[in-house]
Amino acid sequence: MSKKYLLFTSPFCKFCPTIKQFLATVDASGANFDITQDDGRNKALSLNVNKIPTVIFVDEAGNETTRAHNINDIREILSDY
Repeated sequence: MSKKYLLFTSPFCKFCPTIKQFLATVDASGANFDITQDDGRNKALSLNVNKIPTVIFVDEAGNETTRAHNINDIREILSDY
């Protein structure tokens, strides 16, 4: 099964670079959204993202399966795939 995610970040977030670097090392594909940009902000609002970083894992149809906000949670989610 292919792992897919949506990553919501901000240039002002001190934890976001670490999450981005970690996700670059895992077997998953995703899209990054900067919430300071219109498209990222609109996507975040549509998905009720209220903190950053937020990683939303989605299924093949693009439906949300779970969320994570830190590397430990991401590891646990990815181990379930």
